[in-house]
Amino acid sequence: MQRRISRAVTAGPLAIGGGARVSVQSMLNKPAYDIEGSVAHVTMLGSTGIISPEESEKIAAELAKILEDIESGALPFNDTSEDIHSFVEEELTVRIGDFGKKLHTARSRNDQVATDLKLHLRREIDCISGLLRDLIAALCDIAEQNLDAVMPGYTHLQRAQPVTFAHHLDITPEIGLQLADHGNRLG
Repeated sequence: MQRRISRAVTAGPLAIGGGARVSVQSMLNKPAYDIEGSVAHVTMLGSTGIISPEESEKIAAELAKILEDIESGALPFNDTSEDIHSFVEEELTVRIGDFGKKLHTARSRNDQVATDLKLHLRREIDCISGLLRDLIAALCDIAEQNLDAVMPGYTHLQRAQPVTFAHHLDITPEIGLQLADHGNRLG
């Protein structure tokens, strides 16, 4: 069983081995996700007294400047950095000194990747939800135009009692509710 799964996964875009790191990393290599998570984390560190509020504010402010510089093109990604997390930490340390390393207090690399992935998925779900709302609205318009159009209903892929086309289209909003529920579970 494991062998079959491995073969299926290696054939896809998230291939195991070098391919997985590249595909996942390219998705997560968005500085905005890393910096948004880092600002939230350093704010928590300051509010709980793990680092001083002044250090927290200074780190958060400098992270915002780093993001601004990356997005404007003034700060290109350094190919010698392992990933975006290392790049941001290195740049932060260059700009504000060694206490910039406090950014990673009480947080592992896995925590950072999980947070980046969650932020990415949340934004993708928001985008898909908007598109789905547009689709549902269009289907509702079509249903309203076809209130009297009769078609065969189906059960277990077999023809059943006649239904209107509008009734057939009426199941679509449930899909939107399910997707919204997935987004809510992401927090």
